Amino acid sequence: MLLYSFRKYNPEFDGDVVVITDDLPEDHRERIGRHGAVRFEAPDPRLRAAVEDLQGKEPRLRGIYRRLFSLEVFRLSAYRRLVYVDSDIYCSGDISELFTRPETLLACPDGFTYEDRVMAMMTEDAPSAPAERYGRSFKSSFNAGVLGIGESLTGEETYRALLGMLDHATWRRMGPSKFTDQMVLNLYFEGRFTALPARFNYMVFLEEYQKCLDRVSLLDARLVHFAGAIKPWNRYDPIDLARRAPQFIKFIDVWRELLEEARSGVGPGGAPAAVAERCRRQADW
Repeated sequence: MLLYSFRKYNPEFDGDVVVITDDLPEDHRERIGRHGAVRFEAPDPRLRAAVEDLQGKEPRLRGIYRRLFSLEVFRLSAYRRLVYVDSDIYCSGDISELFTRPETLLACPDGFTYEDRVMAMMTEDAPSAPAERYGRSFKSSFNAGVLGIGESLTGEETYRALLGMLDHATWRRMGPSKFTDQMVLNLYFEGRFTALPARFNYMVFLEEYQKCLDRVSLLDARLVHFAGAIKPWNRYDPIDLARRAPQFIKFIDVWRELLEEARSGVGPGGAPAAVAERCRRQADW
């Protein structure tokens, strides 16, 4: 869905699309390839070995260890500019700005940073000291779901440094965080990122924070991120979802409409028979 929606809203893009994966089945690769040329990149053996060793010593990483594969993007040194995007995101607009801006590292503030800013607005006795997260105190930190990366940050020097942080002794010093690649990247690039406007990483679970602080709404969003536990490909009881997290409903509806469009293969209207059936049902209603 990420790749389909990206191509839909960025039809002039003529760069490479690289999918980092270790064991994606062939039929899945074929389905992804229907939406334009894709290169599948396996994680470097050094990253796989480091992740497997770390997973063996940290049971909490089981089932989520592939999140660390995002570090592989820093090994791709053949490009002037890289844009990394998590796969639980869909595109809803032009993101060419991410490929043309000059800053070395672009990223959107994370939930901790947004919360700090909101609390400072809401209370007179806001904490003056930097908040503790990712095993350290930060003035500001970023979400790793969308990154704009300049070529000076790619290559062996950065890649080896990031791999070194997957050493178990180093990892333990980071504290009992549930975060993976986001923790590593924030520690390594602390104070070296330029904050993106929220439209490039519109996190549904932070919607009210981003609307309040960045004056950005769903109408402005270019990349919509289902960060957290609620994902659009899962099925939820509508009443329960409306009670627990109503802000997700509209975004899940858009994601599923894009899915139907992608599967039809014939554009926004869908296959003629499907269009006729939907029109008949609406007429009956």
